[in-house]
This record gives sequence, C-alpha cells and structure tokens, in this order.
Amino acid sequence: MYSTRRNSAFTLIELLVVIAIIAILAAILFPVFSQAREKARQASCISNEKQLGLAMLMYVQDYDESFPMSQYFDSAGYPHDWQNAIYPYIKNGQGVSYSPTVTLYNGQGGIFNCPSFPRDEIDMYGISLCISRPYYSNQPAQIATLAQVDNASSRVAIVEKGTASAVGYDHSFPNFEVGQWNWAGYLGGVTDGSVPELHMELQWDFDQAASATPTYPSPGVMPRFRHQQHCNVLFIDGHAKSIARGQLSWATNIYIPKLYDTIPTGGPGFYGGAY
Repeated sequence: MYSTRRNSAFTLIELLVVIAIIAILAAILFPVFSQAREKARQASCISNEKQLGLAMLMYVQDYDESFPMSQYFDSAGYPHDWQNAIYPYIKNGQGVSYSPTVTLYNGQGGIFNCPSFPRDEIDMYGISLCISRPYYSNQPAQIATLAQVDNASSRVAIVEKGTASAVGYDHSFPNFEVGQWNWAGYLGGVTDGSVPELHMELQWDFDQAASATPTYPSPGVMPRFRHQQHCNVLFIDGHAKSIARGQLSWATNIYIPKLYDTIPTGGPGFYGGAY
C-alpha cells in the first residue's frame, strides 16, 4: 500500500502565533523584573542607612552623646564631613588622599553609595542640619547632643538625596536642608502639625544635571523618592524605613524644637545653606 507522510514543519501562522505569545509574556514580565530589581536596590540602600545609623550611634556614645559636625575644614583647608567622623566604626568606603598623610572618607563608595543613584557622586546620603551643625569659621562650633532631641524615633537623621550640580564646586552637600520654608511653606510659627503642610520639598524630587546652574536649595539638599516613589530614611534612634512620597512631615519628622531654632543662618565657612 502507498502511504503519504505529513510534513512536520511549523506553518507561518503557527510561528507568528508563538512569537506573539512570547512578545505578550515579555511585555508582562519585563516590568515585573524591573520592579524586583529596583526592590533589591531599595533593600540594599536601606541596609546602607542602617549601618550608617549604627555607626552614628556608636560615635554619639563615644563622644558624650554629641553628634558629629556635618562638615568642618582643618587648618590646611581639607574638608572633614560627618561620614569621615563615623568611618572608624564602619571601615567601608572610598577614601580621597589630600596629601601623603591625609586621607578622608567623605561619603563615597561602599555603604555610602545608593545602588540606584544615577551617577558616581559623594554625599548621596545627607544628615540633618538640626543634629549635625557645620563649622563656622567666625564662631565656635555648636555641637548638638542626643539629650536635645525630643523624639528620637520620629525625628529624621539621614535621608537619601538627589544629585547635585558640580558646576563651581569640588564637593557636594553633606547635609539635607531642614528649613520650614523649604519643606512646609511658612506656617506662621505653627510647628505642631495642626496646619496642613505644603510639602515644598517635593519640588526638588528630581536629579539635577552635573552641568546645571547651582542653586540653593536644590535636589542635592532635599530628599529624593527614587525607589518607586519611596525614599529611604534613617531616624535618630537608629531604625530605618522606606517612606512614600508626600508622607514625610516637617513638623513631625524634621523639626526638632531645641535644635532647629539655634541653627546658624549663614557666614564664612558655612557649608549648609549660604549659597
């Protein structure tokens, strides 16, 4: 008997159907993979902040419950940031050699880097000006202490910031801005949260180009909600968590009554807001 054998090759229609199915699955799964990858970066970032918080608390205990200064310049003009102060408790990060005998660790590399930050830059994490005062060259340093903090579990110590302009500067901002006018608008002296805040900080929620014209404030001194509309925040008591965009409150989280009203407002050597 004579029999015929059917050709087992795929038809063009079948191939097109398979390709269409693969394309649909890719369109569904790629955003999921991207979100999972960003979630992992967010977890790495918050782990960085927890380690920074632990180091900061060890520093505070060793120095009579005093916080490190956000920045000061030594007699040779070298900048010492708060990250350099807590570095001995971390031993992690990239140092910069200013001379054969001076290497400073001012917040670059290792746990000082957020994996979602768009470019390599120092000071990706900023410390609160309320607890970490810059050095004034024309005034004695005003050191903040733990005893002056009224609610350590609610007050923010460190946030991840946006990128800063590199034009005209060889150093970024070690702190984040705490001014009421830059966070909540002018509340007429009301500081208990009874008046709705304007969330002025959200206007700085972007990454500034390195070639941009320098301004103050800028993304380099304000929180950045880069992790799927969340910002990782470290509180003064050492715990860290992710805060959704628009949920940080100046009155509850930033304002520290005994420290805020004594922050200097500008002067020679001040690196926290005299731009």
